[in-house]
Amino acid sequence: MKKNQLTKILFLSILVAGAIILNSTDIILTLSFPYLQIGLSHIVSLIILYMYGRKEMSFVVIFKVLLVSLIWGRLFSPVFFISLTGNLLVIVFYLIGKKHFNIIPLSIGGSFFNNIGQFLIVYCFFINNNRILIIFSIMMILGIVSGAIIGYIAKIILKKLKKEGIYDLSF
Repeated sequence: MKKNQLTKILFLSILVAGAIILNSTDIILTLSFPYLQIGLSHIVSLIILYMYGRKEMSFVVIFKVLLVSLIWGRLFSPVFFISLTGNLLVIVFYLIGKKHFNIIPLSIGGSFFNNIGQFLIVYCFFINNNRILIIFSIMMILGIVSGAIIGYIAKIILKKLKKEGIYDLSF
């Protein structure tokens, strides 16, 4: 295995661990209101998307969902499918949107589609009640704010990585 490939695998492994820690932090911070998670792990998703590309970002996001669900004892539970659906829509939006948006609007859009995916699963399979629209409205407002903050943090980290010579900034 070449040194560059080994370095890439090692760095991606560290980023996966970071995404798991950030996602678990999110879970802990929102235990009382699980539908209001911040989406901290998407900082890592954006960093991987810009540093390595679409394939690596997609792999890490799906791997993160699986590992976090396994760690928290939620594998194949309703929470797992809600999370997986939201994250799959994030992946699709990031893959399409990267060509059209810079990092902050991309992050906001990812948050928007994550919330849409989660809402659709909850509404269609678990809580078919129009009162859920109140929670969904709150999720969307907070999602826009958190998406902007997450995009901004990812942008700062990528600039720092570029300054350190770790990443060639091209956004």
